Amino acid sequence: MQRGVIKWEQLIEIGEILAGKKDGRTKAEQITFYKNNAGQGVADVALGALVLEQVKKKGAGQTLNI
Repeated sequence: MQRGVIKWEQLIEIGEILAGKKDGRTKAEQITFYKNNAGQGVADVALGALVLEQVKKKGAGQTLNI
């Protein structure tokens, strides 16, 4: 499989996919790349840590050895 640099005009916004205006991945070997330019990644990590803490307190969930 040949991989190369994708052109700017080939990029699809996630909102277009969610709205059904554009297709997302069409083949299993395609890669989805999500870039967050709004700085929300920090908030996502903080929320994930809070959720993990609550799950552990409740004794729920499971650990995956990956």
